[in-house]
Amino acid sequence: MGDKGPGRISLLMRVLPEDVGTDLKAVESNIKKALPEDCTLDGVDVKPFAFGLQALVCAINVPDLEGNADKIEDVLRSVPGVQGVEFLKMSRVIG
Repeated sequence: MGDKGPGRISLLMRVLPEDVGTDLKAVESNIKKALPEDCTLDGVDVKPFAFGLQALVCAINVPDLEGNADKIEDVLRSVPGVQGVEFLKMSRVIG
């Protein structure tokens, strides 16, 4: 059996926009563009956060490698229109 490389994990991240007027569709599009080649945005939910602000809750599929969660958090923080990022959950992807 050959080496299939690292397993995969799903990161659930809350992405907070800069303000109430931030275009969340544009932020989502920019997140997709900013992710490394070996990572995918598997799903996005818009959830109320506070004071009328909506947050994006993103499921991101990444290789199970040391430090990848921190790297993805840094990538998300660099996306235009993003004010903050919060790690919510990590789970192993089976299959």
